[in-house]
Amino acid sequence: MVALRLFYVCVLRSRCPCCEEGAIFESRLRCRSHCAVCGLEFDQWVGEWITPTYLASSVGMLAGFAAMAVMLATGVGLAGPVPPELGVAALGCAVALAALRPSKTGWLAVLYWMGGVEVSARARAYLRWLGDSGAPRSRERIREADRRARPAGAPRVQRR
Repeated sequence: MVALRLFYVCVLRSRCPCCEEGAIFESRLRCRSHCAVCGLEFDQWVGEWITPTYLASSVGMLAGFAAMAVMLATGVGLAGPVPPELGVAALGCAVALAALRPSKTGWLAVLYWMGGVEVSARARAYLRWLGDSGAPRSRERIREADRRARPAGAPRVQRR
């Protein structure tokens, strides 16, 4: 149930998975570094956005291959004034660009659900304040944020 709610909040509404209010994007394709409402850091690890970019480009390539297969099977579009490779490449690029935003938000939802995005003390304090004001489903969100909380102290070093 939590995964479906995160899918709805992140992918369909493009909102922060923690507070469900802050926008993930500041422009069409540029992702914010943190949530403007609760302060959750979206960009916590180097190379975090490689996977969504790979997924979006793969979807674009599949669309291009499918278009080329249809063109070869039907023979339509092969003898036009525009080379078929140019049309297929344009279609693949357009589909990849259209798939980039949902793949980024979907990847953020998966990372948050699996615990790969650590919730800061500021974000947890905002959720507690929101819970005191009587917001719906606040206890569930506070519990999830506490489970994903960033440790307060330095990491412990095990000695041999």
